[in-house]
Amino acid sequence: MTEWTPHNGGPCPVDPAAIIQVKFRNGLISEAGGAAVLDWSHGGFGSDITAYRLLPPEPNWREIADELAAALKRLSCFAVLMPMPKGPPS
Repeated sequence: MTEWTPHNGGPCPVDPAAIIQVKFRNGLISEAGGAAVLDWSHGGFGSDITAYRLLPPEPNWREIADELAAALKRLSCFAVLMPMPKGPPS
């Protein structure tokens, strides 16, 4: 996770699509969420954002699974099947 960056009011300082956490003037820390939905202005309230930090994006598990399946399929073309021995091992 990144370090906290102070915020003193004003427009959203990050990409609105960024996933962030914020600290509020009242000491609470938010859950992860989108920057675009927050009020970044200051009005002297406990809900004023005093600091924020960027969070890493969630992995796209579907894409990762599809890439892994494709790689395994390519590897299966090179697999050599060994004949099974007959009888108990000696």
